[in-house]
Amino acid sequence: MFILCLLPLGPFIHSSRTVLGMILLARIRFIAISARLIGSLFKHHSKILVSLYDFMIMLPLAIESVVKNSRSSANNSNAKVCEKNETYSLKKLAEER
Repeated sequence: MFILCLLPLGPFIHSSRTVLGMILLARIRFIAISARLIGSLFKHHSKILVSLYDFMIMLPLAIESVVKNSRSSANNSNAKVCEKNETYSLKKLAEER
């Protein structure tokens, strides 16, 4: 009697191997697609973060450059005014002698 119950078990085990293999293959493919998707998202997000970081760094440097240029142009104009005044005063001293 026990042997009669085991006879249908053989085809079930044989077919379950195929079914479990297909399920395992589907899970592996899903994991592979998920890993590719996550890797792609991280790659693109890292590029965006690098661009934002570069922009955040560029702003203070640009402001510093503008301030330095305005100071140097102001210093140059003051120096030209001083040179003109010194030239004028030297000419005046030469005329007085």
